[in-house]
Amino acid sequence: MNKKLFFVLSALTLILTSFSMIIAQEKPAQSPLGRFSALNGDISFSAGGVGEYVPTPQVRASSLELMDQDKILTGDQTTGEIKTNYGAAVKIEPKTELQLALMGIRINRGGTWINYKPVKDASGNMVFKVVTPTGTIGIKGTEFGVACRQRSKAGKTETQPEVLVQVRTGCVSFTHNSGKSVDIKAGQYISTTPDAPLGEPVQVKDGADMIQDSPAQDQENIDRTFDGTNQDEGLSPNTGYELDKKR
Repeated sequence: MNKKLFFVLSALTLILTSFSMIIAQEKPAQSPLGRFSALNGDISFSAGGVGEYVPTPQVRASSLELMDQDKILTGDQTTGEIKTNYGAAVKIEPKTELQLALMGIRINRGGTWINYKPVKDASGNMVFKVVTPTGTIGIKGTEFGVACRQRSKAGKTETQPEVLVQVRTGCVSFTHNSGKSVDIKAGQYISTTPDAPLGEPVQVKDGADMIQDSPAQDQENIDRTFDGTNQDEGLSPNTGYELDKKR
Protein backbone atom coordinates (compact mmCIF):
# COMPACT_ATOMS: atom_id res chain seq x y z
CA MET A 1 0.00 0.00 0.00
CA ASN A 2 2.79 2.40 0.91
CA LYS A 3 4.65 1.56 -2.30
CA LYS A 4 1.55 2.20 -4.44
CA LEU A 5 0.92 5.51 -2.67
CA PHE A 6 4.53 6.51 -3.28
CA PHE A 7 4.21 5.85 -7.02
CA VAL A 8 0.92 7.78 -7.21
CA LEU A 9 2.37 10.80 -5.44
CA SER A 10 5.49 10.69 -7.61
CA ALA A 11 3.35 10.63 -10.76
CA LEU A 12 1.23 13.56 -9.57
CA THR A 13 4.36 15.56 -8.74
CA LEU A 14 5.79 14.93 -12.20
CA ILE A 15 2.54 15.99 -13.88
CA LEU A 16 2.27 19.20 -11.85
CA THR A 17 5.93 20.06 -12.51
CA SER A 18 5.51 19.54 -16.25
CA PHE A 19 2.33 21.65 -16.30
CA SER A 20 4.08 24.50 -14.45
CA MET A 21 6.95 24.44 -16.95
CA ILE A 22 4.50 24.65 -19.87
CA ILE A 23 2.71 27.64 -18.32
CA ALA A 24 6.02 29.39 -17.68
CA GLN A 25 7.13 28.83 -21.29
CA GLU A 26 3.85 30.14 -22.68
CA LYS A 27 4.00 33.38 -20.67
CA PRO A 28 5.28 36.03 -23.10
CA ALA A 29 8.40 37.95 -22.18
CA GLN A 30 8.04 41.69 -21.77
CA SER A 31 9.31 43.66 -24.75
CA PRO A 32 11.26 46.94 -24.41
CA LEU A 33 9.29 50.13 -25.05
CA GLY A 34 12.25 52.02 -26.47
CA ARG A 35 15.65 53.50 -25.70
CA PHE A 36 17.56 56.77 -25.67
CA SER A 37 18.31 58.00 -29.20
CA ALA A 38 20.29 60.90 -27.74
CA LEU A 39 21.54 61.70 -24.24
CA ASN A 40 23.77 64.48 -22.97
CA GLY A 41 24.53 63.95 -19.31
CA ASP A 42 23.77 61.50 -16.50
CA ILE A 43 20.40 60.37 -15.20
CA SER A 44 18.89 58.59 -12.22
CA PHE A 45 16.98 55.43 -13.08
CA SER A 46 14.36 53.26 -11.36
CA ALA A 47 13.71 49.96 -13.14
CA GLY A 48 10.00 49.23 -13.22
CA GLY A 49 9.36 52.22 -10.97
CA VAL A 50 10.15 50.03 -7.97
CA GLY A 51 12.61 51.12 -5.32
CA GLU A 52 14.95 54.07 -5.10
CA TYR A 53 16.54 55.90 -8.01
CA VAL A 54 19.99 54.63 -9.00
CA PRO A 55 22.55 57.15 -10.37
CA THR A 56 23.25 56.05 -13.93
CA PRO A 57 26.14 57.50 -16.00
CA GLN A 58 25.49 58.66 -19.55
CA VAL A 59 27.32 55.76 -21.21
CA ARG A 60 25.35 53.12 -19.32
CA ALA A 61 22.03 54.96 -19.65
CA SER A 62 22.46 55.26 -23.41
CA SER A 63 22.46 51.48 -23.75
CA LEU A 64 19.44 50.82 -21.52
CA GLU A 65 16.42 49.04 -22.97
CA LEU A 66 13.56 51.00 -21.45
CA MET A 67 10.68 48.92 -20.16
CA ASP A 68 7.09 49.45 -19.01
CA GLN A 69 6.89 51.52 -15.78
CA ASP A 70 10.58 52.54 -15.78
CA LYS A 71 11.18 55.95 -14.18
CA ILE A 72 13.78 58.47 -15.34
CA LEU A 73 15.08 61.60 -13.61
CA THR A 74 17.44 63.82 -15.61
CA GLY A 75 20.26 65.81 -14.03
CA ASP A 76 20.59 69.57 -13.68
CA GLN A 77 22.12 69.93 -17.16
CA THR A 78 21.00 66.68 -18.77
CA THR A 79 18.96 66.64 -21.98
CA GLY A 80 17.99 63.71 -24.16
CA GLU A 81 15.50 62.05 -26.46
CA ILE A 82 13.71 58.71 -26.15
CA LYS A 83 12.46 56.92 -29.26
CA THR A 84 9.70 54.44 -28.45
CA ASN A 85 9.00 51.29 -30.45
CA TYR A 86 5.49 52.57 -31.21
CA GLY A 87 6.71 55.75 -32.91
CA ALA A 88 6.76 58.47 -30.24
CA ALA A 89 9.80 60.73 -29.90
CA VAL A 90 10.13 62.22 -26.39
CA LYS A 91 12.62 65.05 -25.89
CA ILE A 92 13.52 65.57 -22.23
CA GLU A 93 14.68 68.79 -20.56
CA PRO A 94 16.95 69.02 -17.46
CA LYS A 95 15.47 68.24 -14.03
CA THR A 96 12.65 66.21 -15.57
CA GLU A 97 11.02 63.17 -13.97
CA LEU A 98 8.88 60.87 -16.08
CA GLN A 99 7.58 57.33 -16.14
CA LEU A 100 7.26 55.25 -19.29
CA ALA A 101 4.32 53.04 -20.14
CA LEU A 102 2.81 51.18 -23.03
CA MET A 103 1.24 53.91 -25.19
CA GLY A 104 1.66 56.61 -22.58
CA ILE A 105 3.90 58.47 -20.14
CA ARG A 106 3.52 60.22 -16.81
CA ILE A 107 5.44 63.44 -16.21
CA ASN A 108 5.71 64.70 -12.66
CA ARG A 109 8.12 67.60 -13.04
CA GLY A 110 10.35 69.28 -15.59
CA GLY A 111 9.67 69.60 -19.31
CA THR A 112 9.33 67.46 -22.41
CA TRP A 113 8.41 67.78 -26.08
CA ILE A 114 6.57 64.86 -27.68
CA ASN A 115 6.20 64.18 -31.39
CA TYR A 116 3.73 61.40 -32.12
CA LYS A 117 1.35 60.27 -34.83
CA PRO A 118 -1.39 58.50 -32.87
CA VAL A 119 -2.58 54.96 -33.34
CA LYS A 120 -6.23 54.07 -32.79
CA ASP A 121 -7.42 50.89 -31.12
CA ALA A 122 -10.13 48.58 -32.49
CA SER A 123 -12.88 50.87 -31.17
CA GLY A 124 -11.39 53.94 -32.86
CA ASN A 125 -10.15 55.56 -29.65
CA MET A 126 -6.82 57.34 -29.29
CA VAL A 127 -4.58 55.15 -27.18
CA PHE A 128 -1.63 57.44 -26.33
CA LYS A 129 -1.98 59.54 -23.18
CA VAL A 130 0.22 61.77 -21.04
CA VAL A 131 -0.67 61.90 -17.34
CA THR A 132 0.28 65.01 -15.34
CA PRO A 133 -0.38 66.16 -11.75
CA THR A 134 -3.33 68.32 -12.90
CA GLY A 135 -4.89 66.24 -15.67
CA THR A 136 -4.53 63.90 -18.64
CA ILE A 137 -3.57 64.79 -22.21
CA GLY A 138 -5.09 62.84 -25.09
CA ILE A 139 -3.14 62.92 -28.33
CA LYS A 140 -4.79 63.75 -31.65
CA GLY A 141 -1.72 63.76 -33.88
CA THR A 142 0.74 66.46 -32.94
CA GLU A 143 3.97 67.85 -31.65
CA PHE A 144 3.46 69.28 -28.19
CA GLY A 145 5.31 70.11 -24.99
CA VAL A 146 4.53 69.59 -21.31
CA ALA A 147 6.14 71.33 -18.34
CA CYS A 148 5.47 70.57 -14.66
CA ARG A 149 6.65 72.93 -11.95
CA GLN A 150 5.79 74.01 -8.42
CA ARG A 151 4.25 77.44 -7.79
CA SER A 152 3.25 79.16 -4.57
CA LYS A 153 -0.42 79.39 -3.71
CA ALA A 154 -1.75 82.94 -3.48
CA GLY A 155 -1.08 84.31 0.01
CA LYS A 156 0.25 80.97 1.28
CA THR A 157 3.68 79.44 1.84
CA GLU A 158 2.91 75.96 0.46
CA THR A 159 3.22 75.16 -3.22
CA GLN A 160 1.09 73.30 -5.72
CA PRO A 161 1.87 71.76 -9.13
CA GLU A 162 1.37 73.86 -12.24
CA VAL A 163 1.25 72.15 -15.66
CA LEU A 164 1.83 73.97 -18.95
CA VAL A 165 0.90 72.40 -22.28
CA GLN A 166 2.00 73.96 -25.58
CA VAL A 167 1.08 72.63 -29.04
CA ARG A 168 3.22 73.26 -32.12
CA THR A 169 1.35 71.16 -34.66
CA GLY A 170 -1.96 69.29 -34.61
CA CYS A 171 -4.17 69.24 -31.52
CA VAL A 172 -4.35 67.70 -28.05
CA SER A 173 -7.20 67.40 -25.60
CA PHE A 174 -6.55 68.19 -21.93
CA THR A 175 -8.85 66.68 -19.32
CA HIS A 176 -8.51 68.37 -15.95
CA ASN A 177 -8.77 66.32 -12.76
CA SER A 178 -12.11 68.08 -12.21
CA GLY A 179 -13.44 66.34 -15.33
CA LYS A 180 -13.59 69.40 -17.62
CA SER A 181 -11.86 69.10 -21.01
CA VAL A 182 -10.52 71.55 -23.56
CA ASP A 183 -8.80 71.19 -26.95
CA ILE A 184 -5.43 72.91 -27.40
CA LYS A 185 -4.60 73.65 -31.04
CA ALA A 186 -1.39 74.51 -32.89
CA GLY A 187 0.09 77.78 -31.66
CA GLN A 188 -1.73 77.67 -28.32
CA TYR A 189 -0.82 76.85 -24.73
CA ILE A 190 -2.62 76.47 -21.42
CA SER A 191 -1.55 76.69 -17.78
CA THR A 192 -3.37 74.56 -15.17
CA THR A 193 -3.28 73.89 -11.43
CA PRO A 194 -5.22 71.30 -9.40
CA ASP A 195 -7.46 73.85 -7.62
CA ALA A 196 -8.15 76.54 -10.24
CA PRO A 197 -10.95 76.06 -12.82
CA LEU A 198 -9.71 75.00 -16.25
CA GLY A 199 -9.46 78.06 -18.49
CA GLU A 200 -9.21 78.48 -22.26
CA PRO A 201 -6.01 78.09 -24.30
CA VAL A 202 -3.95 81.21 -25.01
CA GLN A 203 -2.13 82.07 -28.23
CA VAL A 204 1.64 81.68 -28.04
CA LYS A 205 3.82 84.58 -29.16
CA ASP A 206 5.79 83.82 -32.33
CA GLY A 207 8.79 81.61 -31.59
CA ALA A 208 8.10 81.34 -27.86
CA ASP A 209 8.95 78.05 -26.12
CA MET A 210 6.81 77.96 -22.99
CA ILE A 211 8.29 74.59 -21.99
CA GLN A 212 11.99 75.43 -22.09
CA ASP A 213 11.34 78.88 -20.63
CA SER A 214 9.36 77.40 -17.73
CA PRO A 215 11.34 77.91 -14.48
CA ALA A 216 13.05 74.75 -13.27
CA GLN A 217 12.41 73.43 -9.78
CA ASP A 218 15.33 74.04 -7.45
CA GLN A 219 14.09 72.41 -4.24
CA GLU A 220 16.92 70.33 -2.77
CA ASN A 221 14.66 67.92 -0.90
CA ILE A 222 11.90 67.53 -3.46
CA ASP A 223 9.80 64.41 -3.06
CA ARG A 224 10.78 61.94 -5.79
CA THR A 225 7.63 59.91 -5.89
CA PHE A 226 4.82 60.19 -8.40
CA ASP A 227 2.30 61.80 -6.11
CA GLY A 228 -0.11 63.61 -8.44
CA THR A 229 -3.78 63.81 -7.52
CA ASN A 230 -4.62 61.10 -10.07
CA GLN A 231 -1.77 58.76 -9.06
CA ASP A 232 -4.12 55.93 -8.12
CA GLU A 233 -5.94 56.03 -11.44
CA GLY A 234 -5.40 52.65 -13.07
CA LEU A 235 -5.34 53.04 -16.85
CA SER A 236 -5.98 49.95 -18.93
CA PRO A 237 -3.39 48.79 -21.50
CA ASN A 238 -5.62 50.09 -24.29
CA THR A 239 -5.87 53.64 -22.94
CA GLY A 240 -2.62 54.24 -21.09
CA TYR A 241 -0.88 52.39 -18.30
CA GLU A 242 -1.34 50.90 -14.92
CA LEU A 243 0.71 52.89 -12.46
CA ASP A 244 3.38 51.33 -10.27
CA LYS A 245 2.90 47.91 -11.86
CA LYS A 246 5.68 45.57 -10.80
CA ARG A 247 7.32 43.39 -13.41
